Amino acid sequence: MNLYIYVNDCYLGLRDFNSIKTSFKFHIKKFIFNQESSGHIAVTSCIKELSKSSNKIFINEIPKTKSNNYALVTSGVDVLKALMKRKHKFKKLVAGPNIVHHPLEHNKLLLDKRIDALLVPSENIKSYYSNILSHENIKKNILIWPALPSDLVNNQIKEKAND
Repeated sequence: MNLYIYVNDCYLGLRDFNSIKTSFKFHIKKFIFNQESSGHIAVTSCIKELSKSSNKIFINEIPKTKSNNYALVTSGVDVLKALMKRKHKFKKLVAGPNIVHHPLEHNKLLLDKRIDALLVPSENIKSYYSNILSHENIKKNILIWPALPSDLVNNQIKEKAND
């Protein structure tokens, strides 16, 4: 299994972006200022550390083959829209937790059938999203990515060796 993680302001090709402004912003930061950016630097640095210790985790790359690839979009509406166009390259597409504030924003983007699962930061948000999804008659996995240490305790996440 290969995991492709996408963070805000990554560049997937100008023609795939709905916002040319986002593409130019990326190029200015990357090439002129030699700076990569993300809406959530802590998440980005954590993901970069994970990818260094694994040869099956990739950041802001498009897979070359279609075999057993999973995509996780942590933030960026334009990035999610671009990846939805390339859904055929991924077995599963997971979105969240920092895409939008509400699942009905951006023309109900998170409710699109090409998105297989949603990440949320807590049990309360999961319940809230579940109510909205049931009201919209949509079946979708909602997974919790704990945002605070107290959420880790409440979810009873157990540490596994080498995982």
